[in-house]
Amino acid sequence: MRYLVMILISSLISMSCVACGDSSDQTATDTANNDATGIQNNDDNDATGMQNNDANSQNSGNNSQATWDEPGGQTPDNLLNTQGPVEYVITSETLAQAWQEYAVYRTVMGMPTEVVTVSEISSHYQGEDDAQKVRAFIRDAHSGGTDYFLMGGDAGQVPFRRIYMAISISMAGDYTTCGPAQVYFSNIDADFDADGDGQYGELHEDMELEDISAATVAVGRVPVDTPEEVENYFEKVRSYESGSTARTASTLLMSDVATEIGGVQIDGAEGVEKTVDAWFPQEFKDGARRLYATEGSANKYGGEVGTPENIKEALETAGYSLIFHNGHGLWNWLTNILDSGWVRSLANTVVPVMASCSCLAGNFADITDDAVCENWSGPQGPNDDSAGELFINLAHGGVAYIGNTGTGLGILGGTQFLHSFFEAVFAQGITRVGDAFSYAHRNMNSVRLNYSGLPDMSTDDSRYWTHLVVVLLGDPAIDMWTTARVVRLLASGIPESYGPGRNEWTITVTDPFSTPISGAVVTLYKEGDFLLSKQTGPDGVASFTFYPSGRGVVHVGVVKHDAIPVRKDVQPED
Repeated sequence: MRYLVMILISSLISMSCVACGDSSDQTATDTANNDATGIQNNDDNDATGMQNNDANSQNSGNNSQATWDEPGGQTPDNLLNTQGPVEYVITSETLAQAWQEYAVYRTVMGMPTEVVTVSEISSHYQGEDDAQKVRAFIRDAHSGGTDYFLMGGDAGQVPFRRIYMAISISMAGDYTTCGPAQVYFSNIDADFDADGDGQYGELHEDMELEDISAATVAVGRVPVDTPEEVENYFEKVRSYESGSTARTASTLLMSDVATEIGGVQIDGAEGVEKTVDAWFPQEFKDGARRLYATEGSANKYGGEVGTPENIKEALETAGYSLIFHNGHGLWNWLTNILDSGWVRSLANTVVPVMASCSCLAGNFADITDDAVCENWSGPQGPNDDSAGELFINLAHGGVAYIGNTGTGLGILGGTQFLHSFFEAVFAQGITRVGDAFSYAHRNMNSVRLNYSGLPDMSTDDSRYWTHLVVVLLGDPAIDMWTTARVVRLLASGIPESYGPGRNEWTITVTDPFSTPISGAVVTLYKEGDFLLSKQTGPDGVASFTFYPSGRGVVHVGVVKHDAIPVRKDVQPED
């Protein structure tokens, strides 16, 4: 039985894969089409009406002389027999086994995925610490074609890089940050210690603003500590990506008072509305609910004054697939009015992506109650997850959180970052959250936003700071919904079971009106045996031939951007 294994730098590292088998075989998968989504639904698809499975005799095509012990032939186009790259790597340590099912999930939906432990990486790479070794691994894997990396664990599970920076803001005072800097892993070309003094990411000494903004790799972190938290997250991703409960074009817009200038309150709603007006499609504008900090903004933009009660009601009753927040936060405050207890109380079934410029709530390593890191309360204990972490780790909450590990600076950088993020999603068609996050790094420096008639007051220092502190908690491969007019995929030709020997399946993908769907990615995956992936043509058809080696489930996935996917497991005959 063969493995799905990444080939890196003359086979320096051979890793365990989502497929169970003999690790001495070095095989890898070809990359799937990035335009196709990884969305899927692992629920009973017959019950949800997500597909139509016609089990017919010509589709099974079994060789009556074959037995389970003798495959009878070699499966053509088997991606497990190629030496191409995997597309996605999950890095973890003690939770590596818990992530295996998630890796299968991503693989079946057209994105070949591996789980690699930190210890495996550390044993093959040089560096002063595990963070440097993991970064070297990411650089090598990316050069081989891997585009997505998930840090599958909390600060004690997967290493991170602290970077110190101080900034002085006119009329606001001095700030310092020394929290985790995710850009260290997503920007693999910059030299974060160019002067060799062991102090990473120093402005001017190590790099300039244009250097730190050149993020190229999609990196996210799910800061889990237990297998139960991994399963919580997995269930939320399945819910989001299946579209079965999502109001895909529904947006919840929230704000806090950003600052006061001359005794006048500046509501963060002003920043939200500038970005919404610039980039959001009309259906997202029409489907938005505005819960803003001040009566003036609520009246001006057609919303309500937000409270913990009506925000909770909005999430649990109506459901929103996207939250856009401009305002404040702290380690244990998701916003200025929503604390960790509020996050723990959520019982929402529609799970959103949340983008926020709030301070400190994304810090997964520290208890951060101050704008000056020297005053932070120290490392987190077992029950000290930040509000952003809880939003990701708990059974309810969201599937992705964009926030900050230090002070967010708002209109001096954080707002510009989110403006670029939504430009990527809605104007550039860059819909995977990790790719949009990298786009925001690369483009935010050119964004100029004014508030209340004042010019953009951001500086090179404040923008550099933003690159250091902004963080993506969640799977970077999540494909965001960009329309309410989603297509429900149906797939005929997937049998209920299969037998030994030659199997021929012709799968036809249509919408509910029998219109063929072109460009859908259809994947067949039998762990340790074969991985087949094809796009449907104009007729909506993808055809496969395989010779199974022994019994085992054949996982089938059919995906396309802004489409409700098909997911089915086909069992072997007795």
